[in-house]
Amino acid sequence: MAKKEVVQKQDVTFADIWKVAYPLDCSKAIKKKNGLSYIPWSNAWHLVMENFASATFGFKDDIIHGDGSISVVCSVEIEGNVREMWLPITNYKNQVIMNPNGRDVNDSRMRCLVKTLSLFGFGFHVYQGVTQPEDTFDDDDNEVHLAPTTPKKSVVAKSKVPAKSVKSAPAKPVVPVSEDSTDESVEEFNAAGWVDKAILVAKEFAQTPDGLKSQYKANKAVIDGIQSHHNEEYVRLMAAFSEIRKTLEGEANGK
Repeated sequence: MAKKEVVQKQDVTFADIWKVAYPLDCSKAIKKKNGLSYIPWSNAWHLVMENFASATFGFKDDIIHGDGSISVVCSVEIEGNVREMWLPITNYKNQVIMNPNGRDVNDSRMRCLVKTLSLFGFGFHVYQGVTQPEDTFDDDDNEVHLAPTTPKKSVVAKSKVPAKSVKSAPAKPVVPVSEDSTDESVEEFNAAGWVDKAILVAKEFAQTPDGLKSQYKANKAVIDGIQSHHNEEYVRLMAAFSEIRKTLEGEANGK
C-alpha cells in the first residue's frame, strides 16, 4: 500500500479537508433514534482524530436571546482552518428550553460540535438525509433538502428517474437531524423565532461576505422550508442578509 502523502499544515485548505472528510464511510458511526439517523459526538470526533489528529474544538460564550432562550456556539479548528456553528438549547422534541440546566447545556454543545464538524465534511451526508455520501453524487445539485425521513425519500437520482417525471413537493420547515429530533418538532417550527436568531447570529459571527454565504448554505434546507411556508419571514430574512452582506462588502473594500 502506498504511503499517504503528508501535507504541510500551512498548505491545508478547507477544500483539502472536505475531500478527505466527505467521502468517509460513516456507516459504523451512525446511530438511530426515533427513526432518524445521527452521529454521536464521540464517533464524530473519532473520525476527525483518525484523519486530523491535531484538530481542536471549543465553545464561545452562549448567545442569550431576547426571550430568555439560549444558543450555544462551537468553534472547530483543523489544520489552521476554523469553522463555527450555533445551536439552540432544546429538549427531546426540539423545543427551546427556558432556564436550561447543566446537562441541557452540555448535550446541546456536543450536538453543536457534530453540526460544526459537518461543515468540514464529516458526516455532512447524514444532514442531507442519506447514509452514505455516494448516494448524493448524481443529484440535480449538492443541496438536498434535509427532512426527518428515510434516505430513499430524501434523494432522487437523475440516472434512475427522468427529471420531467418527478414532481417536487414544497419543502417543510425543517431542523437538523440530531438524536433528539422528532416529526413533531417540524410541525411546531417557529419561523419568526428562527429568522430572528439567524439574523442575530449572522450579524455577530459573519466576518466576511464568504462567511455569511457559508451560514446561508449551512441552513439552506431550513431557509427553503421557510420560503415555501412562511414567505413573509423569508423575505425579511433575505432583506436582512442583503444588508449584512452590503455592510461586510463595504468593510472589505475599506469603506
